[in-house]
Amino acid sequence: MTTIATDGKVMAADGLVCDHDTIVQLDAMKIFKCADGSVLGVSGRLEDGEIFRAWYDRQEKATPDVWEQSEALLLKADGTVWWITARGDRTRAPSIAALGSGMDFALAAMDAGAAPHVAVRIAGARDPRTGGNTWVRAPRQRSTLP
Repeated sequence: MTTIATDGKVMAADGLVCDHDTIVQLDAMKIFKCADGSVLGVSGRLEDGEIFRAWYDRQEKATPDVWEQSEALLLKADGTVWWITARGDRTRAPSIAALGSGMDFALAAMDAGAAPHVAVRIAGARDPRTGGNTWVRAPRQRSTLP
């Protein structure tokens, strides 16, 4: 699985990829830049990240073609956070949010004042499906030229 965490300012994710009980990769990117400047953190199959991002960028109403247990957190430039299911359902989430197998550890760490990247590392110390490199991305405002 994975751990994705956000505080409404930045989003962090671990880089661990497993195939059953075998570690396959430690530096996988699970946070994707979207065309509108948002960042999308995806838990589930690694290939579902790009599928989710492309689906979001196209603003399709149809269900994304991802594994039924995949889910995502979307952090928009205005600081709003959205939880997105594999069915494409969107629900507004609190600004401090997490998902994945290390979610509970990350949420507890952020509730205690840890930044998202630190919360992901704390989750990795307790959750065997979280680990590897920790990645951080912030949303960006789209520039408007006068």
